[in-house]
Amino acid sequence: MLRETEACHTMKTYLQLALDVGESADLFALADRVKAWVDWIELGTPLIKRYGIGVVAQARNAFPKHRILADMKTTDAARLEADMAFEAGADIFTVLAAASDATVREAVEGARHHGKQVVVDLIGQPDPIARAQQLIGLKPDYFNLHRSTDARRDGAELRLDLIREFKSRIPAPLSVAGGIDHQNIRAVHEAGAVVVVVGSAITSAKNPERVARAMKEAIQ
Repeated sequence: MLRETEACHTMKTYLQLALDVGESADLFALADRVKAWVDWIELGTPLIKRYGIGVVAQARNAFPKHRILADMKTTDAARLEADMAFEAGADIFTVLAAASDATVREAVEGARHHGKQVVVDLIGQPDPIARAQQLIGLKPDYFNLHRSTDARRDGAELRLDLIREFKSRIPAPLSVAGGIDHQNIRAVHEAGAVVVVVGSAITSAKNPERVARAMKEAIQ
């Protein structure tokens, strides 16, 4: 059984802490410092590639009260990778919208088999709303509008208009990631994000506790 109903998602916005780059011990120590103000803890793709799926199990043990997201960015063999993520203790894992419809379907079915959830990551999609419309019938639990690191370095801007349009046209909970910080988090929340993903704004902060607290307060 899923831990939360879709109705709950319309009433609360969740702060997701992305742990991506660094030593796992250091990142876990930081996450422990800010755990009172974050709802979900993400094991980022670089972290999983560096340490393997075992890092998900470590996070599950370290943070038993938090939702654990394994950012697998699956592009094929979705049932296999879903099993890997969920058997390691993840509550949620990610599949790329760039994958085939069959792969997204396998990801959703894998999540349902374990009583867990799946996020379809729209990173790199030229028309994310159109792709989400193609996939909504497969009933993923979330879509993620994701402004990639490389795209941000190339000048891609945060598009609040896209978040609003997505929210109005796609009947599924939305998470937003990519360059979220204290200056824009409230706007992202007000535009319609149900999950706000924050990485370096917290993990690189001189005082991560203060930043995490302020971000949590901004979306409440």
